[in-house]
Amino acid sequence: MERRKLVTLPQVEFEAMVERAAERGARHALPEVGLDGRESPRDISELRSLLDAFNEGKKTAGLTIVRMLFTELVSALLAGKLVKLKVFGGGQSALRHCGARAEHARRHPREVSATFDEVVTKMQRDATARARPKSSRLAQV
Repeated sequence: MERRKLVTLPQVEFEAMVERAAERGARHALPEVGLDGRESPRDISELRSLLDAFNEGKKTAGLTIVRMLFTELVSALLAGKLVKLKVFGGGQSALRHCGARAEHARRHPREVSATFDEVVTKMQRDATARARPKSSRLAQV
């Protein structure tokens, strides 16, 4: 085995040699990636701003997704609580009743129209009763 000798350089010479090697490496690498022309500083600046915009977009998209998920969770919890408290008060039974009524009307059209006429007559009587003065109502009782 051959023994290598250590070379001793003054600090100034060593730093100058490293600087020259770095410049030579950069001059060799920049043309390979297309950044060797006069417009390369502008290109690098544009790449940095594009990267900044991309990172900002990622951050905004992440926050938007978190907000949407939170809003959906709160909405689901609120809807569940409203159903549990029966705030909508039997809306399903009313829908079933309307469906049954529509089926009955389809099978028996005359009965439904008679019922409709009865409802209209009752509404007219109620409207007339509301229009009378209170004294005449007491006289009727």
